[in-house]
Amino acid sequence: MVLSILAVGLQLVSIGVGGEALNIYSIISLRILEFLEGGVEASNIGFVYEFIADNPLPLLGYGLGNANIFLSNVTENDSVVSYLSLYINVLYSTGVMGFGLLLFFLLRPIIRAVAKKGHSEFSQPSVFLMSYLAYLVFFGVHAEELSVPFAISAAYLTYQGTIEYGL
Repeated sequence: MVLSILAVGLQLVSIGVGGEALNIYSIISLRILEFLEGGVEASNIGFVYEFIADNPLPLLGYGLGNANIFLSNVTENDSVVSYLSLYINVLYSTGVMGFGLLLFFLLRPIIRAVAKKGHSEFSQPSVFLMSYLAYLVFFGVHAEELSVPFAISAAYLTYQGTIEYGL
C-alpha cells in the first residue's frame, strides 16, 4: 500500500527538463530500465567505466583535482568532469597507495563497531553505524568528496570504540 501511494505521489510531482515537464516516476523508471538493460555502463556514469577500461590505475596518482582535469581531457570536455565516485576519484588522484590509506580510514570504525558488539550493553546496531554504511554506498555511486554528516557518523563510531576499549 505504501509503495502504491509513493508511486502515485511520484507521478504528481513534475520537473522541468530541457523545456518539457517530466514526472519523477518516469525519470526513475527510465533510469531503472537503462540499468537493467545495459548495466552501469548505460547510466550516467558509463563514461567513467570506459575511461577506467582504457586507462590503467596509477601507482601514485595524478594529484587531487588533476585527475579530474585528466578525465576532462580524455573525454574531450571543456568543463571539469566528475568521477561521480569517491573511490574512483581517490584511485586516480592519489593512486593505489592513497586508496589503501582511504580504505584503512573507512574500515577502521566498522571493525571497531563489529568488535565491540558482543561486549556492549547495546545489542541493536547503532544508527550511526547504519548511516556510516549508507554513506559508504553513497560514495561509490554519487559523491566524490567526504561530507560533514559522514564525518559525524565516523567520529561517533570512533569515539564509541575508544570509550569501550580505552584505545
